[in-house]
Amino acid sequence: MLRFSHHVPSYVLIGEEAANAPIGCRVLDPAATPSELLE
Repeated sequence: MLRFSHHVPSYVLIGEEAANAPIGCRVLDPAATPSELLE
């Protein structure tokens, strides 16, 4: 697990977002995530 030096906006999936959404996973806002982690 990575630790960020700043607050990264996120939300937890509850399984209703899509048919195959993994319940309990955290989705990070890509605009606030360092670009080297998005590759």
